[in-house]
Amino acid sequence: MQLRRGLTVLGRWVAWWAVVTLFLWGVTLLMSGPESFADCARGAAVIIVVGECVDRLRRRRLKRRAATTGR
Repeated sequence: MQLRRGLTVLGRWVAWWAVVTLFLWGVTLLMSGPESFADCARGAAVIIVVGECVDRLRRRRLKRRAATTGR
């Protein structure tokens, strides 16, 4: 069961990465930039990793605050 959950999470990350990559590539094409699709894919990966790290820190801070205030 744990493997299935892991694959589901991985599938969501890959889908999110594909959407962000296509969005960045589309914006680049509209702005006539020199960015390649591979550059947009790397940029999307960085955006997602940073976003996941910030979200994890936010959740940890909320959990710690709830534990100290008793909520």
